[in-house]
Amino acid sequence: MAIRKFSIAEPGVKSNKFWDQEVAQGAMEPIATSIITGNAVTGFDFQNIPQTYQDLRLVLFARNTSTSVTISNCIPQFNADGGTNYSYTVMRGNGTAASSFRSSNQNFTYGGSFGSGNATFGIFGCAVIDILDYKNTSRFKTLLCKSGVDLIGSGDTDISVSTWRSTAAINRIVIGQSYGTAYVSGSTATLYGIKAGA
Repeated sequence: MAIRKFSIAEPGVKSNKFWDQEVAQGAMEPIATSIITGNAVTGFDFQNIPQTYQDLRLVLFARNTSTSVTISNCIPQFNADGGTNYSYTVMRGNGTAASSFRSSNQNFTYGGSFGSGNATFGIFGCAVIDILDYKNTSRFKTLLCKSGVDLIGSGDTDISVSTWRSTAAINRIVIGQSYGTAYVSGSTATLYGIKAGA
């Protein structure tokens, strides 16, 4: 914890002092932002991720070009690992009913839901993915994800927990999407680093 002392002095006013307790742990710093412009792109690719943080956070605002479904999924992979090393459990609600599902031994993990090309008015969805202890080389990696998309009268919200069964430090994240399509122009992904405590 960093503690800083401030003084305020104005003409004719006695100097006032106060303490600002700034907690460094948990502070979020932007690492990189990727915005798709022009032609659709199959995925976001963050490479050479700094190994100076405790955790990572990905924030996505996205829609893809699929016209066969209304809702698609983000499907992250780490360090170009396309092996069956990913597992996830998802709880989902659509305003009418709740459901859950799980899957193991997949070649990607689950990164939330967002709108597809035939979604009403082309509405984008958003997802927040926390990647915990990403540089630790003695344990598997855990992800927590929250996401949602509004489809004007319907939609989807979900929360999930995932595991990447690897002890490698994460230095690259590729965020694809389901149904073999591409992210449309205007889709955005931002990667943040979460500071560790001093």
